[in-house]
Amino acid sequence: MYAETSLNAKVGKKWTKFTAELTANANDAKAQFELVADGKGTIVLDVVSLFPPTFKNRENGLRPDLAQLLYNIHPKFVRFPGGCYVEGQESPENAFHWEKTIGPIEERPGHKNVNWRYRTSDGMGFDEYLQLAEDLNAKPLYVVNVGLWHGGMTPVDSIQPWIDECMNALEYANGPVTSKYGALRAKNGHPEPYNIEYLEIGNENNQPDPAAQSDHYYERFKKFKDAVLAKYPKMHLIGNVVAWGDDNPKWESQESVELLDEHYYRNPAWFAENFNKYDNYDRKGSEIYVGEYAVTQGFGNMGSLDAALGEAVYMMGIENNSDIVTMASYAPIFANLNNRMWAPDMIQYTSDKVFGTPSYYVQNVMANNIGTRVLKVNQENPYKYEQTQVKPAICRVGMGTWGTQVSFEDKGYSDENGKALPMTMQELPTDIRGQWKAEGSLIKQTSNEESCIRLNPGEITNNGYIYKVRAKKDAGNEGFLIIFNYVDKNNYCWLNLGGWNNTQHGVESIVNGAKSQIATCPGKIETGKWYDIELKVVATASSPSWMARRYSPPS
Repeated sequence: MYAETSLNAKVGKKWTKFTAELTANANDAKAQFELVADGKGTIVLDVVSLFPPTFKNRENGLRPDLAQLLYNIHPKFVRFPGGCYVEGQESPENAFHWEKTIGPIEERPGHKNVNWRYRTSDGMGFDEYLQLAEDLNAKPLYVVNVGLWHGGMTPVDSIQPWIDECMNALEYANGPVTSKYGALRAKNGHPEPYNIEYLEIGNENNQPDPAAQSDHYYERFKKFKDAVLAKYPKMHLIGNVVAWGDDNPKWESQESVELLDEHYYRNPAWFAENFNKYDNYDRKGSEIYVGEYAVTQGFGNMGSLDAALGEAVYMMGIENNSDIVTMASYAPIFANLNNRMWAPDMIQYTSDKVFGTPSYYVQNVMANNIGTRVLKVNQENPYKYEQTQVKPAICRVGMGTWGTQVSFEDKGYSDENGKALPMTMQELPTDIRGQWKAEGSLIKQTSNEESCIRLNPGEITNNGYIYKVRAKKDAGNEGFLIIFNYVDKNNYCWLNLGGWNNTQHGVESIVNGAKSQIATCPGKIETGKWYDIELKVVATASSPSWMARRYSPPS
């Protein structure tokens, strides 16, 4: 492939924007863009941007093949700018601030997207999201930050700047050209209002907290609600309920809310088994918006038919309860296979290819063929499997992390009475994922990856056993994992301490790649504090079970 253009321009001492058009004579997925200058001197370049033709020919628009797949689903609304992306991590500067994402792209500062481990130019900004919704004939659903981010918060009595930011965004989208921000929208090329009608107040912010709701989400919600409805009385407001570890989340406030956002990332069996989930919801309560749902456990590498069918059964249950579940949106949508941070995502792409997973085609079929009745079917659930707690004949134990850096001491294992077990040492892999290194008696995991596992090299053949570990969280969002009953990468269990964004402890079981929650309870792990963990698998008369104790030493 070859394309060339020349640009004869005088370069001065001020920043100047130059544009040129290239016409390629072939396709090459690994093509490179080069800038070559003649003569002597120094040129400083900033914001070099190469764009193909775009969807609807929008300036700074989207790849046509990607946007077309969305268009083919005919969405009724688009939720943006996303979930955790709204909140950011480490500091409020890493949250999404709409006013920094509009105007000429060379003037947008960009920000550090810590959640997904890359820096964003914010080329896909507030205007681009609003324009996308308009081009898809969909309503925009905007998610605002309520002064909470991963790892910190603005005190509830100091969140007025966040409320002001929300109100300014709404004026930019909805205000007349005679208003301050409406005039700015017109200046940026869109005189007509975008007309935001749906506003979600926070993302996954109403989580269980051992410190009695120290984030004060309900108070934050009311402050935003009062401000928004005072100016936009017809705005549809969406509140948060528990997003992790609870299949039946509740709104536990007297404050009225029109819609509640439920999130579910589960295995195919869970979705198939929840066809009737909404049959008994209170018809006098808030409407439900299933804002994020997808099979993320037991789906294969690129999605699977099992995943898609499980989601389809769940979606039919939603349609059958559309009087209470009035909105739903699959999430996430896109994944760049050269830098994938989440799986499966329903649309996968590279620089030259794009394809939809089976889940995408279920979304397409369901969106274009709205159901009107449910036929009676007598069939045993094909997804149902027995979730066993029986210890495997041969298994291993180990340590793990999820988006967190941790120091461990592996104290070894014994039988269920505390007597030493013979170490059956095999030349087996110990580091399954992550960046692990030994420093004396310490074993440290230093990456920010998810599902990092390091196994004890010994194999356990005893029915019951005790495994002891000492652990200290060094940095990150969550706590640590204690691996047990490990057979292979698709079959094991773990004790998750400080999971679900450091709000809960739980036991989870992975069977044939499908992860299920056995039990959860509120709890968190403090950074820099050592914890002694003793996990005991007990052989009972019927089958082995497990229990765990967690405590900190007096020191």
